[in-house]
Amino acid sequence: MVQPSEALSRSQVERKVVSRRTMSGRLVRSVSALGFAQIFNIASNLILVPLYLSFWKAERYGEWIALSALVAYLSTADFGMNSAASNALLTAYSRKDYSKYRSLQASSMAFYIAVAAAVTLAVSVICISCPTAEWLGVSHIERGTAAAVVWLLAVRLMWSMQIGRAHV
Repeated sequence: MVQPSEALSRSQVERKVVSRRTMSGRLVRSVSALGFAQIFNIASNLILVPLYLSFWKAERYGEWIALSALVAYLSTADFGMNSAASNALLTAYSRKDYSKYRSLQASSMAFYIAVAAAVTLAVSVICISCPTAEWLGVSHIERGTAAAVVWLLAVRLMWSMQIGRAHV
């Protein structure tokens, strides 16, 4: 037999049911969004490659892909900070330790800004003073253009890391 103190009121039961519906709705929307994003990504790759090749020769497009891949290696400059910071932030937030949460948030942002500034400076010096195109064996893209592409992609990648959008 249920004791009066253990019995749930009707409003508590309704809140639990609504909460479950809301969670399942969010789950369905999230999975749908992820599926749509994947379909969009595949479709855009299938459409963009022939489009690029209609304007560029295959050699030039290949060099563009090589420059993009080179810059993609810079995404390892994160050192796993995004995962570690996210886990620590979630832990602090779930424990309602908002002081620690703010501290972690500020220190992870300072880390990202320091890494982005250092890598931006290093890539700037390399792109300005070194024969980047020759080092990479790029012959169908002009030297200045290749250096500018590497610099722009690197800067975009580094300064978007802190918001979790570090994709080339």
